[in-house]
Amino acid sequence: MQDIERAAWTPEQWALWARIAAHPFERGDHALDFTARLARDRGWDLAFARGAVEEYRRFGFLAATADTPVTPSEEVDEVWHQHLTYSRDYWEVWCGQVLRAPLHHDPTAGGPVEAARYRAQYAGTLARYEAVFGPPDPVFWPGFRGRFRARPRYRTVDADRVFVLRRPRFLRSGVRVGVALALLPGLALVAEPARALPLNPIDWPGPEFLALYLCLALGGLVLAFLLCDRLRDAGDGAADDDLDLLEVAWLAGGKGRAAETVVAGLIEAGEARLAPRRMFFDGSEITVEPGTGPLPDFLAPFRGLVHGSVSYGTLQRAVRERLPPLRAGLERRGLVPDSARRARILRTVPMVLGPVILFGIAKALVGAARDRPVGFLLFLILATIVLGGLVIAGVPDRTERGDAALARCRARFRRAAEAPRAEEVLFAFAVGGAAALAGTHLDAYGRMLRAHGGGGDAGGGGDGSGGGGCGGCGGGD
Repeated sequence: MQDIERAAWTPEQWALWARIAAHPFERGDHALDFTARLARDRGWDLAFARGAVEEYRRFGFLAATADTPVTPSEEVDEVWHQHLTYSRDYWEVWCGQVLRAPLHHDPTAGGPVEAARYRAQYAGTLARYEAVFGPPDPVFWPGFRGRFRARPRYRTVDADRVFVLRRPRFLRSGVRVGVALALLPGLALVAEPARALPLNPIDWPGPEFLALYLCLALGGLVLAFLLCDRLRDAGDGAADDDLDLLEVAWLAGGKGRAAETVVAGLIEAGEARLAPRRMFFDGSEITVEPGTGPLPDFLAPFRGLVHGSVSYGTLQRAVRERLPPLRAGLERRGLVPDSARRARILRTVPMVLGPVILFGIAKALVGAARDRPVGFLLFLILATIVLGGLVIAGVPDRTERGDAALARCRARFRRAAEAPRAEEVLFAFAVGGAAALAGTHLDAYGRMLRAHGGGGDAGGGGDGSGGGGCGGCGGGD
């Protein structure tokens, strides 16, 4: 993945930007000027409205200098919508004197073809923005999932017919603080009765023992999680940010994501194709037809794994058999834990939760012998086992150094990961999984992965926006 080359500005573009920057959207002689009205009508604070106006200026520059239609974000589109109502300023001054070109605003005709067109235009707009102004601010220029949601973010409502309520923002505490607070009620339940309880907890009455067991189980889960996280600290080896596509995929989603990325690359290269309808228990039918032309470096070792029509599961298993060298390279660089460290991580949860579970089983056996109900205790024991398994499954297959390398990669290529152009879709998939394929040329592969549990939810939508000399602005379908 390469950075986008910054564009050099011509004297004409500098002059255009000077005119755009000088255009007044705030007027001291107006009690309610353009920016204040924008903030009032959209429920924004004045600082956010000013930021949106500045992004609208940049959008105007992109529209006036681009060879293809451009598409705004929803926030920028709201500024555009309001500017259109200032028709004299928009048409005579903004288009006539500032941009010196018409900038029309056309809604989408709806449907999947239009949705795909606007997604492609939006990706191109963000790439052009990055080349001209640097990385776009995600507050005003979100990725596909934020831009093309199922429902438009902004809409006009009749306040006489509906109540408009601000969505509350709850305070989000850290995992450790939150779980510690969650334990306090249980500790309070145990503390008071414990003064008159037998010394042996096995002899405690049911409610008091359940409260004690719940506290021990929750505390054990938190401790196991923290210990597993601690064991992920980087081993020996120098890490760097020179990651290829499969290394990014492994760090983001493990061996499964890396194998899925290989298959996606083979499909994109024309060396494999999905059957239109046939499905197997382990995935759709895939026809593999190895070619003779050049392949990207990361795909070359996987050419000729299988031939003909096979199930997706068969192809992925063949891919996985050739992935050990990839993991070995990541281990040498300290980006993923080696086998010994991984084994210690896997042993941590049973070592911490095992005594708690055995403690609960002992009480259940005693309770059953005394003809006491133990169903709820057995449920808690089973829940502890399941949650312990989830803790193990939730530990990322990367070290803290791998976390940092992946975070830097995501930050560096945020625009490509969240709103990819056609040539960047594989990278977006490697970073974000099947959701990144929605509405792209690999959409069918993404749907197959989601149907078989190989990907997350998709953030697609059917609306879009566009502008420029021959573009248009899209609302919802």
